[in-house]
Parts: sequence; structure tokens; C-alpha cells
Amino acid sequence: MTALHDWQCQFAKWLLTGDTQLLNSQVITDRTERLGLYRNNVLTNITQSLHSIFPVLERLIGSSCFTSLCHRFIQQKPPQEPALNHYGEQLADFISLQAAFNEYPYLPDVAHLEWAAHIAFLLAKVKPVNTDLLASFEKKDLLDIHLSLAPSVQLVMSKFPILAIWQANQPAVVDPPTVLLMEQEEYLIVFRENEQFVIEPVTSSEWYFLQKISHTASLNQAYEYALLSSIDFDLAGSLQRYVRSGIISEVLPVVA
Repeated sequence: MTALHDWQCQFAKWLLTGDTQLLNSQVITDRTERLGLYRNNVLTNITQSLHSIFPVLERLIGSSCFTSLCHRFIQQKPPQEPALNHYGEQLADFISLQAAFNEYPYLPDVAHLEWAAHIAFLLAKVKPVNTDLLASFEKKDLLDIHLSLAPSVQLVMSKFPILAIWQANQPAVVDPPTVLLMEQEEYLIVFRENEQFVIEPVTSSEWYFLQKISHTASLNQAYEYALLSSIDFDLAGSLQRYVRSGIISEVLPVVA
């Protein structure tokens, strides 16, 4: 590595941590104040990006607390690529490690939901599967096929009513309802539909079925796994709905 590259790496670390020892003697002391303005702009821009991704989280904990949280997160988990649209996935796990939020165990899951909605909105909807293709398979072969979920599909599970929390904290809600924070598992699918994202509650069997599909299980394997959650799982009805909505985007027959 060149001396210039080493210096650039040190400078980048200083921007995020504020550790003046990283500047060494290559920066004249009376210029650090000016560089501080630049550093503040960098932190502000990254924080603003996180604000646009996690507005409900910010509303729940307050702007000042959210800004402080973002600064700690940026310092400990800095961006690894220049595209800020892809930065923030680790924030939910970061929150779960902060003792200050121990009394609010639903916050990490709210952050997970907001990140899922962000990713679903970023990724374009793909062309739905041709239903004639599914109909062309013999029943014995149909169960052996592998399906792919659309890139925008995100699966979120929580022990708390995070969808109700998310809905109650939207800008258009003037008088938000009281949300009871009793523990009750909630299963959600988030996906892109036209020019917006959709958050849809599903049953546990539907959620586990899609989870297995996303982990490259065959249709039969995913079906058997869903039945462990509920013997009433409707395979035919679920397939029709997921294909129609574009949640399932590709059919891959098993090749012997």
C-alpha cells in the first residue's frame, strides 16, 4: 500500500470516529477545526439517510435520541460501500445490544420491519410466473419443483405487534390508537407492488412455507414444513395468491 492510501484510510476512520490521533502530524493543528466542519457534514448526511429509512424508529425514541444512536452506530458499524441506500441493515441488531433500550424490546423488530420495507421498495417487481407453466406439470412432478421468491420479498417475524406500531406512527395518523404490547407472534411479508411496498400479515404456516422456499427447498419440502405449523395450510390457494401477487417469481423444475 502507498503512503497516500494509508493516509486516506486513516482520514476516513477519523471522519467516523473523531479520533484526532489518526490525523497524525500530516494535518496542521490549526486546520482541524475546518476539518471538523467537514466531518460534521459527513455524519449529518449519513444520519439523514438513516432518518429516511427509519422514520418510525425515530418517532418512537425521539429525534435527539435517534441522532445520538445513529452517531454511535456509524462509529462502530461504518458504511462499507458508497451507496447509502444499502447502509443500515445492522441497525436493528445494534439496538438490541444497547442497554438503554432494554425496556423497549420491540424496537429492534420495528427497525427490522422498516429495513425490509426499504429494501422491498428499492428492488423492482419482476414479471409474474406464467400460471400455464405450473399447470403443465404432472402432480408427481409439481411437488419436486423449486420456486424462487421475487427479489423484493422480505420475511419478518416478531413477538410484538410491530405492524400496528408501524401503522400508528405514520405521518398521516393524527390521533394514533393505543397499541397493546402483549407478546404474540406476528408474521409479515413485505414486497414491492407497482411503485410502492406492501406489508401483509400472514399465518405462521404461510410464513414458514415462504421461508423454506427462500432457502431453496422444493415445493414438497416447503409444504411439509408448513404443515408442521398448521395442518390446514392450503397449498393450492397459497400458490395461486403468491403467483398472482408476484411474490413467487420463478419456477425451476428439478432436473434428474
